[in-house]
Amino acid sequence: NTTTNTTTTNNNNSNAFDSKFFWSVLYAAPLLWTLSFVAAILFLKVEAFVTLTCALVLSGSNVYGYYECSVEQREKWNRWMSRGAEMGVVGAMMR
Repeated sequence: NTTTNTTTTNNNNSNAFDSKFFWSVLYAAPLLWTLSFVAAILFLKVEAFVTLTCALVLSGSNVYGYYECSVEQREKWNRWMSRGAEMGVVGAMMR
């Protein structure tokens, strides 16, 4: 039992760290591309505009896509849990 509880706790801590790391890197990428784009504008590096614009658009769409999926998954999970709770209440009333 102790080993199982320790393993579960370690997995939860690991998952929390992984999640925070993932979202931090996901949000940092467009910021870094934006800084690079601003630097290219300031130093008039016209040849870098196309590459930086593509990188900014792609990393921004990546953030948007993951954010939308995350919101969708949370809503789906909440609906599933509320249905389960309703079934539990109905089952308890049937006894």
